[in-house]
Amino acid sequence: MRVALLGLCAAAAASVAASPLTRVHVVPHSHNDPGWLETESEYFKIRSKMIITNVVKSLEADAKRRFQWVEMVYFREWWGEQDAATQGRVRALVAARRLIFLTGGLCMNDEAISHHGAVIDQMTWGHR
Repeated sequence: MRVALLGLCAAAAASVAASPLTRVHVVPHSHNDPGWLETESEYFKIRSKMIITNVVKSLEADAKRRFQWVEMVYFREWWGEQDAATQGRVRALVAARRLIFLTGGLCMNDEAISHHGAVIDQMTWGHR
């Protein structure tokens, strides 16, 4: 039994070795649901504020990194708390396409059960 199992493993390993490589793309992005587990304000204070701050620091530390942010409700609040120097550094990250804003909506759409009216409403609010 052990010999047969080893033979099966060897055959499987040879098959994997002969197959072309699979490319995996990891796309770092935000997904902060306003009002899901905490109120919007609590979520910002507990989670989103620190996430955005650390993303900016991480992007500045490594020029190869990129990040995609979705929830304008939190970015707008974070942006209002930043000094002119930090805002300038963030503008440079955006200009270099290292910090990218997706959709511009208030929050990320729930693709599983989205209704077109809800999508339009949250996009409208996010673009204000």
